[in-house]
Amino acid sequence: MNRIHDMGGRYGDGAIATTQEEPPYKKDWHRLALGLTVASGACGYWNIDMSRRVRESLSPADYTNYEYYMIWVSAVADLLVEKQLVTIEELEAPENIQPKQLDQSALRYENVEHVLAKGSPTQRPLDNLPKYSLGQAVKTLSHSPARLPGGHTRLPRYAMGRLGKIVAHHHGHLLPDDNAYGQPNIEHLYTVAFTAEQLWGAHAENKEDVILLDLWESYLEPET
Repeated sequence: MNRIHDMGGRYGDGAIATTQEEPPYKKDWHRLALGLTVASGACGYWNIDMSRRVRESLSPADYTNYEYYMIWVSAVADLLVEKQLVTIEELEAPENIQPKQLDQSALRYENVEHVLAKGSPTQRPLDNLPKYSLGQAVKTLSHSPARLPGGHTRLPRYAMGRLGKIVAHHHGHLLPDDNAYGQPNIEHLYTVAFTAEQLWGAHAENKEDVILLDLWESYLEPET
């Protein structure tokens, strides 16, 4: 099952319109939406893959009609309810929201720079040896490896069932497909190189262009 958000490499959407010297935020509330997302996530009740899962779970109608930062705000609201930090009734009448334990772990102004610089590293120790080696030819799965139908994964649709080559090994990292549901499973992570021709065939504009994707071991199979 493919979700509406998986638009990378899709035909027919046309070129992305860009504007020189475009402001970072087109509307004042956009910066507030970003701040709300960062501050809420820093409280430690969910991880980045959970955030992505919830954004991707919006209905196709909402995902295509919402502004970019409205998708972010919607995800924060859904996560707050999912983690039982607020109720739907409180969101509908915010003047009735009562102080929660969230207040105790709030991101303070003086800590913002440190928290953003630290990020959320996903590298973890892993005892088992990697299955693939540098320079080895591999093939990506021809279907979504997501643990649930339509669930979160970092293997994009345009790269499914494609041949590539291992060009880097990053050791053990949390598998996003499971981390999105709070399951801290660890796999070897690789950078896989694909030519544009390998990904898009005769439709590739510059066939020798190289695209690099960071892919987990369970996304890959040996080339046969």
